[in-house]
Parts: sequence; C-alpha cells; structure tokens
Amino acid sequence: MNAGYKLNRSAQIKGEFRQDWLRSNVTGNDYSASIFLLGLRIQQ
Repeated sequence: MNAGYKLNRSAQIKGEFRQDWLRSNVTGNDYSASIFLLGLRIQQ
C-alpha cells in the first residue's frame, strides 16, 4: 500500500507499508516481515 500527501508546491510526504514472507519446505527457513517506509520529497 502506498500513500502520498502534498504539503505545498515543493514538499511531499510519501509512505509505504509492505508485508513480505517466505514459506519453505526446509526447516527454519520461513520468515515474515512487516515493513513501513516514510520519506520526504522536496522539489525546487
């Protein structure tokens, strides 16, 4: 899921939430991760 919010003409906040997972038939190789990214974009 991605989202962006424009603060003004030159600044924007962007965010992303992601869930990654791996299921394996090899014991101990499964994992899951929840990732949240936040950024600020400035243009001139």
